[in-house]
Amino acid sequence: MELGDLLDYEDEIKDDTIPDDIRKKLQIFFGKTLVNISDKYDEVAEFLTQYPNAGFCYEDLIQCQDTDFCSACQKNCKTTPPSKI
Repeated sequence: MELGDLLDYEDEIKDDTIPDDIRKKLQIFFGKTLVNISDKYDEVAEFLTQYPNAGFCYEDLIQCQDTDFCSACQKNCKTTPPSKI
C-alpha cells in the first residue's frame, strides 16, 4: 500500500463507524510512516534513478540520512557508470 492508496482508503471510510482510537492509529502511525517513506524517496529520487538495481530500502536511506545523495550521485556517476553498480 502506498501513500496515495492510504489517502484514498481514508476518504472511503470517513463515513464508516470506526472507533476514534483506531482511526487515529491509522492516521498517526501508519499514515505518518508512509509520509516519511514517501518524503525520503522523493528527497533521494535523483540518486535512486541513477542506481535502479541497487535495491535500497527505506532503512538503508535512513541510516545514511546525513549523506548528500545528489552530490554522491554526481561524483559516482563520473567514475562508475550506474549500470556497473
